[in-house]
Amino acid sequence: MLILAIALSGCAPKTSAQVSQITATDIMAYLRFPNYRGFVAKNDTTPCQIDIEVEKHPESNQEKFLITAELVDDGGKIITSKNVHTSLQQEKISLALEDTQNTPLGNYVVKLKIDSASGQKILEKEFPVHVIEKMPRVYIDNKGFTVVEGKRFFPFGIYTGKKGAPENVDNSAESDIKRMADIGLNTVLSYEYALRPDTDGIRFLNDAKKHNMMVVYSLKDLYDGRAGYPKNGITGEEAAEKQIDLVKDHPSLLAWYINDEMDGKWLAPTQSRYDQVSRMDPDHPAYIVYNHPQKNNEFFPMCDVFGMDEYPVGNTKYSIHKLSEVGKWTKYSSNFTRGAKGLWEVIQIHNLIYAKYTQDRNPTLDEMRNMAYQTLTNGSKGLFLFAYHWLFFDFDKEGNRIYDQKAFNKRWADIQKLVQEIKPFTDVILEDQKVDLKAISPSSVPYQAWQYGGKLYVMTVNTSEDKSKSLKLQIPAGWRLSDTTVPGIKSQLSEGALSLDFDPVASGVIVLEQ
Repeated sequence: MLILAIALSGCAPKTSAQVSQITATDIMAYLRFPNYRGFVAKNDTTPCQIDIEVEKHPESNQEKFLITAELVDDGGKIITSKNVHTSLQQEKISLALEDTQNTPLGNYVVKLKIDSASGQKILEKEFPVHVIEKMPRVYIDNKGFTVVEGKRFFPFGIYTGKKGAPENVDNSAESDIKRMADIGLNTVLSYEYALRPDTDGIRFLNDAKKHNMMVVYSLKDLYDGRAGYPKNGITGEEAAEKQIDLVKDHPSLLAWYINDEMDGKWLAPTQSRYDQVSRMDPDHPAYIVYNHPQKNNEFFPMCDVFGMDEYPVGNTKYSIHKLSEVGKWTKYSSNFTRGAKGLWEVIQIHNLIYAKYTQDRNPTLDEMRNMAYQTLTNGSKGLFLFAYHWLFFDFDKEGNRIYDQKAFNKRWADIQKLVQEIKPFTDVILEDQKVDLKAISPSSVPYQAWQYGGKLYVMTVNTSEDKSKSLKLQIPAGWRLSDTTVPGIKSQLSEGALSLDFDPVASGVIVLEQ
């Protein structure tokens, strides 16, 4: 039987000079676990948890609110319930449902209600819970990691498409997929194939399977008002349904891409697309990428995986676009996921001049590495590069954008170096044995440490583009430096202190062993 327990946690109340009534718009409630669409395996002993976040904390509002949580089976029978009285002055209230291993297979609903002492209904919300024999083929676990066939997987992928290429060139061809796989990438996301004949999506997935690549399948243009939909009497929803049904059982399918930087009027259609995907295919998560951090929370109910795509190199359109923003945006993304969603960040490998509002500059290998390590030190559990097909762009003598194999060849060597440097550390991240190393002196240099395979890995990055920086960390006894040849970083271990001196933009992984 499910037993309902409630624990309150959070910070001290925020202060306010005015008394104000808490309303539903001040509260966000979500299922923290089971976090992937409410699915929980019958023998999973992880407590089921609902989190309630309260945005307003009026200092003098001492009115008590009643929180009621009920677990109801699909026949409407209340399995268990709990009432809690609180002033809602905590920043977070967590409700834990325990002993799920004794619950029969089936569908349940957690009904949450919050009422004021005066009887005003503040919030009513329902969360489906499905106790199942085993978890879906691909899902997001309660630490935010992607799990494929029961094993954690780090999506290390690249975007591609056909924009800018001549009609006889397809940047989603098998030769392209093979090139991606050969340098160590394991995932690909193409914009194009869902828009072409039905057989093309299967062809793409089959090509990916040949080279052990997973596919994030794009549905992002299959909306009325995009890509010419509705067309030939078919709505975007109908086209998406056909694509989902066509490829949902393919072994190379990793996830569905349902929104690419689309906000405003696309919120309701995106929610509808997420509901459609969830209904038709419980075995693969839905992925959204966005680029306005102040609006992230709008997407929380309509995705399983989230990411942001900050492109700072050569970006002159907005003054805020600096290299250090990548880490800040990853923090925004991480805060958005709340540990209940996956986090796959996107970094820039392309020249933004082809977007026509920037200076002509390719990201250097040091800058690309820096952006990647900023995302990883701030909690990203997947990494995508944008974009393969843009690497072929160049200008002719008249200043027109053209497709040029030579331009690609100049850039691909750096992409290969980047991928092959990062790839070995993805297993370290998946193991998730983080070590809390204390900084001996204040520093603005981000870092994260993991223990793995008898070694200590310290990933760190100087986000400054023009200043040298330093970092000193306290290291437990028994460790010694394994490699001191990280470019741009001078390292020294003495008397339990790891001293690191960084050149501008320098980043890397310092390895210690016992």
